[in-house]
Amino acid sequence: MKIIYSTKYLEENDNKLINIQQQIERKKQMLLKKQQELKNLLTHNEYLEEIHKDYYKYNNIIIKQKQEQIHALEALDKYIKELKEQNQLTQYNIEDAKYEQQEIMKELHMLKYSLDKIIM
Repeated sequence: MKIIYSTKYLEENDNKLINIQQQIERKKQMLLKKQQELKNLLTHNEYLEEIHKDYYKYNNIIIKQKQEQIHALEALDKYIKELKEQNQLTQYNIEDAKYEQQEIMKELHMLKYSLDKIIM
């Protein structure tokens, strides 16, 4: 048995196949474009990741320096208190020590405040 298709039927089927092939090609191009975009994003994100790592290291260095400054100022404050308690200072030195303690406390307050801002 021989099946005979009309020209119109064959033409419609050909058009459908062409349309499907065109859609497949568009999808293929879209996927290639998306793949390239993802590749670019990955490269960009790797760069951002490196920036983040560098910032994190820098931030940790700043935090460590501020903590060391705080410890040093607290040690100075403790030393001045001990000198005052042991009465080893003249009246002039006592006044000077009080002033220095106030300055140390101001500096400590500012360091702790800036450290809190960095950590948060």
